[in-house]
Amino acid sequence: MEYRGIVVGILQSIPNGWRWQFELNGTSKCGQGFGRQNAAHRARKAIDAAIKDTPADRSAWQVGQRVSRKNHDELGTVVEINGQVKVKWDGGRTSYFRHDDKANVEIAPPYPQPGAAP
Repeated sequence: MEYRGIVVGILQSIPNGWRWQFELNGTSKCGQGFGRQNAAHRARKAIDAAIKDTPADRSAWQVGQRVSRKNHDELGTVVEINGQVKVKWDGGRTSYFRHDDKANVEIAPPYPQPGAAP
């Protein structure tokens, strides 16, 4: 499944046990649930928490990190951080920001993308 642009693996482990795992900013997170829906719910909550805990200072952003435009639903991915931050938006555009510039960009908000799996 995919949630907020992050691919989550969900596998059945024991007769009624399900395990989930995703990677965000180079760190792998995993857990389990007693059913597939429960595991998916727990994975979504873990992704929301992981994104919320991501630093807001652009100098600490990493390649692959999901970001959004403030006051807008558009999401993007950080694709470069050498000297400036380069963000590739899901709509196809690209933006460049200096680390210390004020910009209308923040860590992706905790709400599902349209069309994301439950």
